[in-house]
Amino acid sequence: MARTGSFGDINFEVSEDTVRTWSGLQRKLKARYATHEVAGDKAKLEFLGVDLQEIKFRIRLDARWLSPEKELAGLEELLRSGQPQPLVLGGRVFGEFVLQDFTEAVVYTDEAGRTAVARVDLNVTEHN
Repeated sequence: MARTGSFGDINFEVSEDTVRTWSGLQRKLKARYATHEVAGDKAKLEFLGVDLQEIKFRIRLDARWLSPEKELAGLEELLRSGQPQPLVLGGRVFGEFVLQDFTEAVVYTDEAGRTAVARVDLNVTEHN
């Protein structure tokens, strides 16, 4: 088994029995500034600190290896709980994050109309 990361209890791995992969990692870091107006001159910036990190990535849920419906229900439960989860991707420990939102796209269905492959875009925000 090759484990490529995790988000809480969700393990991203490739093995004989399971394929749960992630891709498209995007990380956003942002500084916060206050702008102070100055009469007759340019405004002055004051550094206030650093915003919380935001990370976006995509997972693929394929019915050949797991149940997309069960995985999506777990993600919805995680989102509704608001509980911070440790995020590790590609061996990099990012810290504690909450699932801010996710977008599900059904890529393929089977002959009965059940989800065969889903693409899920996750947006997680650092919990401080």
